[in-house]
Amino acid sequence: MPSTWPTVCGGIYALCGDGSHQSPIDVDTSLVVNSPDLAEHPLELHYNEVYHTLVVNLGTTIHVDVGNNNTVSGGPLPRDESLVLTQFHFHAPGEHRINGVPSSAEVHLVHRSLKSNLTAVVVVRVQTGTANPWFDQIFMVRQLPVGSNATIDINPLQLFPSSVLYSPTHAIHTNYYYYNGSLTTPPCTEGVQWMILADPIFASVDQIFSLERWEGINNRPIQPFNGTVYKPHYTANPPTTQSPEDIKHMGMIIGVSFLLGLLSFFTIIAIAVLSLHLRDLHDKRDFYGAQQFELKPTSY
Repeated sequence: MPSTWPTVCGGIYALCGDGSHQSPIDVDTSLVVNSPDLAEHPLELHYNEVYHTLVVNLGTTIHVDVGNNNTVSGGPLPRDESLVLTQFHFHAPGEHRINGVPSSAEVHLVHRSLKSNLTAVVVVRVQTGTANPWFDQIFMVRQLPVGSNATIDINPLQLFPSSVLYSPTHAIHTNYYYYNGSLTTPPCTEGVQWMILADPIFASVDQIFSLERWEGINNRPIQPFNGTVYKPHYTANPPTTQSPEDIKHMGMIIGVSFLLGLLSFFTIIAIAVLSLHLRDLHDKRDFYGAQQFELKPTSY
């Protein structure tokens, strides 16, 4: 554990262990690898409104427990699994950075597999902008004593940018950063699949400041990163090698193009020769016609 870590949230980060794939990280977009596989399998969120969900005031953050009717699938996750959204919580300012810049806040939506120990966290970045009524609905729990809770009706899908909403209960994401990291709270267990949505949502300055002031500093520092960050995208780079089928196909195209070009060339030559021949016949006809006119006896 680096000695430069600040004492945060009562020194809880002293409980975190070391590792080579720790979170959060600073995403350097110049090093992000385009992944055709992620593009082929979009990240799909199937969320529904949760009635009487439990909202807990932990003092360091707001913890929202969600039922088992909200799932995520696709993207880097196993093809035969849908992970269940179990809870979400907040960090202000945001823990992750993109090109060195943190967001004003982050919402971490934590999903767990019912088949294995796999954990996946979807990160919604919050930037300063217009007021967000969704946050006011959640933040009312701040009025309660630390450790107490309340129940509310909430739809987690309202947390996402409208640009990715496929239906009232379905969102498809193809613009996100994916990496393999760890939990950002003790014991900082590794093997967590992180998906950071590139498109942010917005909250007012007062809402973000209120969240930051109320929660205090609940951010783990940026960790050294030894892995690779991926983004779903079809690569525009041409392949470095060609298969025999590609070479054969290209040879056929070149051969056909050459024959068509050769045919066009001879066609132009034939048309030119025919035109010259017709013009020569026309000139000869005019010449003989003139000769006959001159030889014809003139009558007085």
